[in-house]
Amino acid sequence: MPHLTEERWQALTGSTRYTFLALQAWPETKQDWIDDSDEQAFLFGIDSVRGLRNLRALSGEKTSERLPVGIHSGMPERQAFLEARSFAWTAGAA
Repeated sequence: MPHLTEERWQALTGSTRYTFLALQAWPETKQDWIDDSDEQAFLFGIDSVRGLRNLRALSGEKTSERLPVGIHSGMPERQAFLEARSFAWTAGAA
């Protein structure tokens, strides 16, 4: 819904209706906002979900079936990440 996005951007920035979000410059990256440990943790999460989806496909489980899973890592920093976010993970849950 591009028109809604444009209207929200104009309302938030105070720009005119003749200034379009789609024509604005891409934001610059602030180097002090980049955190390599967060990047690695996010990639670990992506890899975990990918692995769970592969296991589900190999086992023939339906994607609608909620499966309780536990994730453990031999890498201390990844295990700390998991423990800091100890909540119920369910594979395939949308």
